[in-house]
Amino acid sequence: MRMIISSIKAKNKIALISMLLAVTCFLLYYFHVLHEIYTPVIHLFYIPIILSSVWWRRKGVIAAIFSAVFLITSSFIDKHDIMATHDFFRGFMFIVVGFMVAWLRERIDRAKETIKKSEEKYRTLFEESNDVIFISNLEGKFLDINPAGVKLFGYASLEEILNIDTFKELFECSADFYKIIGILKDQGNIKNFELIFKKKVGSKIEAVISANAIHDDRKNIVAIRGIIRDVSEQKKLEMQFLQSQKMESIGLLAGGIAHDFNNILACILGYASLMKTEIPEDSPFFEYR
Repeated sequence: MRMIISSIKAKNKIALISMLLAVTCFLLYYFHVLHEIYTPVIHLFYIPIILSSVWWRRKGVIAAIFSAVFLITSSFIDKHDIMATHDFFRGFMFIVVGFMVAWLRERIDRAKETIKKSEEKYRTLFEESNDVIFISNLEGKFLDINPAGVKLFGYASLEEILNIDTFKELFECSADFYKIIGILKDQGNIKNFELIFKKKVGSKIEAVISANAIHDDRKNIVAIRGIIRDVSEQKKLEMQFLQSQKMESIGLLAGGIAHDFNNILACILGYASLMKTEIPEDSPFFEYR
């Protein structure tokens, strides 16, 4: 019913409200003035009042004002003092209800707009993040994953990666996933847990995962939400750095040994030169160098 009402076009809405007001005014005049039947007919005014306030917010309050004026005017025509007093109050309530419905509708619209902007913001973050953002069930099957994840694991589309057997096709060691589940059950979250994934083509990816457990009303874990970061290049750079440190250490060691060896040779040559000054030139040992 709500979808039908919300789908009515603007011109049709105006026609519907006009028709409802006209019918209600006719019924009010017929029963109120001619037959002195009051309350049941008066309540029919709330239908166009509420609809117009929902559709046009504060501008729609004009229907409530029109209804109040018509009701009070009919009371003057009827010249019934007691009912005129009641109709003044009812007319005032028409306007109050119209403003209240319009105010509530505006608040609902603002809340929807805020939610929409928030969803768009987080959807943009989800879609454009360079890190893998995912939601999976407790069996490791992806329920949702962003484009960075589809690209990282080498799959052609989101539908393809959502239908894979993650234990066979994604995890290098399926025991890592059970370790993650155990930590999440104990702590509720996990940060920078290192593990190795496999791409679709079979090559390995070194990665770290940070995740939080999603709980139901009974505090049971029903899903996992987290981020996967590819650290393969970082690991390569670390290995290169360690290798360069090793080579530097070897170079320093070789330089120290050469320096010490050079000092020993200098002493030997120095003593040899000193001994040579004590040997006569005609001695056969004088020719040794």
